[in-house]
Amino acid sequence: MADHVEVRVSDRDRDDYAASLRGGYAEGRITESEFEDRLSKAYAATTRSQLDPLVADLPVKEPKSTARPVSSALSQYVLWFFPALLSTAIWAITNFGGYFWPIWVFLGLGLSGGIPVLFKRSK
Repeated sequence: MADHVEVRVSDRDRDDYAASLRGGYAEGRITESEFEDRLSKAYAATTRSQLDPLVADLPVKEPKSTARPVSSALSQYVLWFFPALLSTAIWAITNFGGYFWPIWVFLGLGLSGGIPVLFKRSK
């Protein structure tokens, strides 16, 4: 059995390397002729060892994470729901069936941060 087995690449792997090459070309790190040459080699490659040298002199970009940490998002929801739940519990214990005054707590929390937290979109 061979000591070193070449790992074959998929179309997705080739596309990922091609995207790196496009980025390098767009940033002016490689010339147009280098880009075309490397791109044709990337799409013709069958193993990882053929692809790696094509981007070896280009900087590696780490993917930017758009997801917020779970603990951060969870703590913001807790900060919104706890006062709402607490005021509703106090209302239920002291004046159930009367005027629902916790609505003002809900509105205040919603305007101050509850709604932006619930509908915040990642950049």
